[in-house]
Amino acid sequence: MTGNPHAALCCLLSWVLLQRWVVGLDYTLASPRAHRWLHVATMETPDGINIDLVEQQLVVPLTLVPTRVELEMQDSTFLHVTTRAFNGSVPAPTLVVTPGDHLVFDVTNDLGPGAANHTSLHLHGLHIGHDGVALAPGSKRVFKFIVPWDHPSGTFWYHPHVHGLLNAQIGGLLAEGHAATEEDHLSRHFNARLESNCSGLHVLVNGLSVPTIDVQPHAWTRLRYINAIANNLVEIAPPAANCTTLLLARDGITLHTWSPVVEAIVVPPGGRADVLVQCPRQTEDITIDIVKDLARSPELGHHHRVPSQRLLRLRIAPESALEHTIVTASAWPQPLRVSLPSYMMTPRALPQACNYNYTFMANDTAMRGYGVNGEAFSMASRDSIVVGSPQLWCVRIAAPSDVNHPFHIHNTHFHVLGQAGWRDTIPLLHGTLQIWYICFVLL
Repeated sequence: MTGNPHAALCCLLSWVLLQRWVVGLDYTLASPRAHRWLHVATMETPDGINIDLVEQQLVVPLTLVPTRVELEMQDSTFLHVTTRAFNGSVPAPTLVVTPGDHLVFDVTNDLGPGAANHTSLHLHGLHIGHDGVALAPGSKRVFKFIVPWDHPSGTFWYHPHVHGLLNAQIGGLLAEGHAATEEDHLSRHFNARLESNCSGLHVLVNGLSVPTIDVQPHAWTRLRYINAIANNLVEIAPPAANCTTLLLARDGITLHTWSPVVEAIVVPPGGRADVLVQCPRQTEDITIDIVKDLARSPELGHHHRVPSQRLLRLRIAPESALEHTIVTASAWPQPLRVSLPSYMMTPRALPQACNYNYTFMANDTAMRGYGVNGEAFSMASRDSIVVGSPQLWCVRIAAPSDVNHPFHIHNTHFHVLGQAGWRDTIPLLHGTLQIWYICFVLL
């Protein structure tokens, strides 16, 4: 499980956060059962982390503080920013837990006063209710969650979720500036060769600009993508044609069949995608890019899409025992078994009519005045559904015509009719989507 701000629950259980299992992020904490799953006999426990061997719980202290970060960009320039961060780390610690574990967060909000610094903790994608309780600046609270015994294994993440503050506490990079003062005299001399970098949105991977990951030739490497960008979806193209990329999971739920990826994977804000990558030995690095192609996906519109850019590099090791392995379609790995809870078994007979019809719209392309069915959002709105009752919702975006917007339901996954797999976050498009699920979690 990665946290943001700037974090992955791997249940076993950004910025785009990339989790190469299990090498990648150094700041990884695991419960006792997860230790055994990882085949780790001993693991050093950082100071302040309490693992109860009796109750099988992982206690994670999280202190939200303003943090000064130095970022080295791929062109060897440096960018200094101030952001909100858990424990002063960007990204936050990665947590590994197993079904049945007790996951305890000891959260301290050490931000300064002001409504903009209220925070909360949302376990994005986990089927666990009662998260998202607001925490005022200067306060402290312990949150205890129990991962259900039948919870699917996969990639999830945690992040603050205070309504009205999502962009500030998820997207979270605040460029530091200085107050402008009036000058009595303005010099007419200037440097005509001074360059300014105004190239737009730069995507970081685990807080790094275009990092390089070492992989073995002909070995399968699992990459766990988490789109932790607040507003924009990413379109991640597979690496070079001489590599094989398989799609394993979407939004933490393993697919029943792993098939080759031939086009860019669209990952909306908050969404996840797990892939397996295998490449032959070669001397040059292999690149993975974000590719914004308006012709390929016109239904996604022009706005809220990350511009094309390099995401990361794969460096192939010079020697390997697998170097001469020949990989064919029949050798592609497939899941031995995909276990899902009973409420994620789609029935043969589905409701003919939608329980709810939701149409999202905004006044302009700046997404101001957003509303649902012609009404603005209100915390006082309390639509009710019966726990355990099947739900069929019809959702779409009506206006503006050239935008997309993420759609996410807390604490559950849903099945998009006509599409493979289960999701908890999708890009909302202009065509109506039918989503089916059973609510078995008390929110």
